[in-house]
Amino acid sequence: MGRYDPECGYCQGLPFIVAPLLLVSPDEEAFCQLVRLMHSYDLRAHFLPEMPGLQLRLFQFDRLIEEMLPVLHTHFLRQGVKSSMYCSQWFLTLFAYRCVPYLHFDRPPG
Repeated sequence: MGRYDPECGYCQGLPFIVAPLLLVSPDEEAFCQLVRLMHSYDLRAHFLPEMPGLQLRLFQFDRLIEEMLPVLHTHFLRQGVKSSMYCSQWFLTLFAYRCVPYLHFDRPPG
């Protein structure tokens, strides 16, 4: 992708998107599918410098949590848990990446 779109370049999440395409399509077709995802579905904005697409998705996710799960939203705020801590990889890999297994919350003893 870096040669085709130098501004976008390479990002660690791309193999999670490219690998399944390559498993089911010839190289050229997989590349065309990737370009289509990047431009038609605005996945490209997730991988640009400053990651504006990812920032937008995180904002949208936060608003959904705030609206649909207000108690969880308040709990996360009190604990200092930001959505970027646990769901950036979901959006960058189109949900091919598993949840962070090391997310730790301090609990009171007993």
